[in-house]
Amino acid sequence: MKHLFLLIAFIILVACGAEQPVAVVCDTAACQSAEFMTLGDPNAPITLIEYTDYQCPFCERHALETFPLIKSELIDTGRIRYQLRDFPIDALHPLAYRQHAAARCVGAAGGTEAYWTAHDLFFAEKVRFAVADLAALDDVILDAFAAADLPNVSDCLTSGQFAADVQADFALGLAAEVDATPTFEIDGYTFSGAQPFRVFVQLVDAAENGQLADAFEPTPAPAVVAPTPAAIEPRPNTALGDPNAPVTIIEYSDFQCPFCQRHALETFPQMQQMIDDGRLYYVYKDYPIAALHPLAHRLHEAALCVRDGLGTAAFWQTHDLFFVNAETFAVEDVMALGEVISAELTNANLWTPDVQSCIDERATSAEVAANIREGELLGITDTPTFFVQGYPVVGAQPFTAFVYAVELAEQGDLLELFQQQQGDGE
Repeated sequence: MKHLFLLIAFIILVACGAEQPVAVVCDTAACQSAEFMTLGDPNAPITLIEYTDYQCPFCERHALETFPLIKSELIDTGRIRYQLRDFPIDALHPLAYRQHAAARCVGAAGGTEAYWTAHDLFFAEKVRFAVADLAALDDVILDAFAAADLPNVSDCLTSGQFAADVQADFALGLAAEVDATPTFEIDGYTFSGAQPFRVFVQLVDAAENGQLADAFEPTPAPAVVAPTPAAIEPRPNTALGDPNAPVTIIEYSDFQCPFCQRHALETFPQMQQMIDDGRLYYVYKDYPIAALHPLAHRLHEAALCVRDGLGTAAFWQTHDLFFVNAETFAVEDVMALGEVISAELTNANLWTPDVQSCIDERATSAEVAANIREGELLGITDTPTFFVQGYPVVGAQPFTAFVYAVELAEQGDLLELFQQQQGDGE
């Protein structure tokens, strides 16, 4: 069996040589999920716990793509018992706690089936619940529940009946050192991220065979040929920091990619200090994937038009705007997108006659296309993809991964890390 460490292929684990976790036994009443939040045979030999956030895009991916397979193949067959725990991360999703409380209200009133119907609804219609204030969210929740024939939870929400229970789950997560969602715990061992179904199958197999500890034990990387760093020309007019900084990171991104959005909103702001301190030169390049996001190319063109009309600082304002308001730009045709771009840039004081002319004439289309060709030659297939001193890192990695990579690059030890990473591949 290939170890979980290799399946996740996660740079910070490779770098730090993750220690074998210690199984935590928690059998008090506080550690038990509400009955309606639990699926499967209570006598199943294995318990899998998920810490989730109803506004987390990775939790959404797990809920819609992987969880249905877990239910049919592992829960319904009696192999595992599945418990859900609330872990709304207030710093990222300040209103998510309300959805967790609402789901508990429904579960208390309507039982397990009602609870999991609400769970599925929150993820399947995630955009619907992306509102700006609590009153609006309550209205959307009540309307959605009514349309789904779920119990009316107005009084329950108003009274805050389950607010303390949500916080209690969150505290359990903190005690288990949960710091991201989704995070899973299987018989005391934790792992995080929207993992593919095969990871869960292999872990359950390992638990059934008494080999779970082995699945979390990293194995040494075999000797491999040292990778050659890519030679990439930076693009100064979409860059931040000192071009003479000791470390350069080049990001290839797609304005309609949810993983790029997560990086832009959660991780990149934390990297700003390294940029301001002169340690990091950060370059942004366009890589809209037309097969997934056929209109994203137009957003990249518009951002470059703002850059050409108003400068680099305005480009980064547009970058932030496109990710913060990503749902606003999720329209189905070019004309509608053009209207939204015009309105949003106008509201942000980023719309000028020159910017409008540039967008209308698609004056930056060739530059975006050139970036895409460059990325294709580099072998990029997913976004975001980063090149740290020319070495590739794929995916929305946590801030700690970038800190570690920058520190290694400053010390001249980055090659060793990527030798290890390459050795962990298929």
